[in-house]
Amino acid sequence: MGSVYLGYDPLLDRQVAVKVLAPHLVWDHEFVERFLREARAAARLKHPNIVTVFDVGQEGGWYYFVMEHLAGETLAARLQAQGALPAQEALSILRRWRPPWTMPTTVGSSIVTSSRATSSLARRGR
Repeated sequence: MGSVYLGYDPLLDRQVAVKVLAPHLVWDHEFVERFLREARAAARLKHPNIVTVFDVGQEGGWYYFVMEHLAGETLAARLQAQGALPAQEALSILRRWRPPWTMPTTVGSSIVTSSRATSSLARRGR
């Protein structure tokens, strides 16, 4: 739905992450609304493991939202380099941001990420 870029906020002298809606989607009202809903939802969240949203808007036909930048390895890069995570390591990552009542009671064999950057445990198909 969009791309995330490393940006710079000169007023506050800090790096930021800027998510921009894909240019071919700006004409689709449904995608624009979904993008803005994502920004509003993220802005309402307050958790140490969730980035803060600083700004959302439109400039010259580009829809964007600006978030806190966290340096480090992405889950996608880690999976690419090391393959599937051991179940206990996947659970450890999920426990950092998931409420305990949403955690699975049995452990699957892989961690799956969706295009919306949400994560969940899933059993590997047989």
